[in-house]
Amino acid sequence: MLNLHWYKIIFLSAFCIFASFGLKSQRFHTEHLPNYDLKKFHFGISVVVGSARMKLVPSADFYKRDSVRSMRVQPFPGFGFGGLADMRIGSGKSFFNLRVLPQLHFLQRNIAFTFKNGNVDNIKVESVCGDLPVLLKYRSV
Repeated sequence: MLNLHWYKIIFLSAFCIFASFGLKSQRFHTEHLPNYDLKKFHFGISVVVGSARMKLVPSADFYKRDSVRSMRVQPFPGFGFGGLADMRIGSGKSFFNLRVLPQLHFLQRNIAFTFKNGNVDNIKVESVCGDLPVLLKYRSV
């Protein structure tokens, strides 16, 4: 328990609260919108929180040739956003859906270089990543 950080406890608590709202939302659709699953298209949005890491592997004689004493990668929190488009394939009570989830992630990694003279230099490596997963979904009765 001592090694567990407070941000993990807060994140887990917030996740449980939002999940309970999601369950209530599911129940609302089945009780008040009985034809919701028969619609041809469904749309949505997503917001993603993440972190990017990097592994540096210098050559065996790197520290002999250069004035760098050490390199350290510091992960930095990032975020992303995207959409959701879901289309029912076929007519009537079709059980197949085609789902597309395009997302953009904005990430950053900080690299701290420590030199032999004691100076420390921080370099930011910024990244923008795009995802386009396509899912063929089968729903049972």
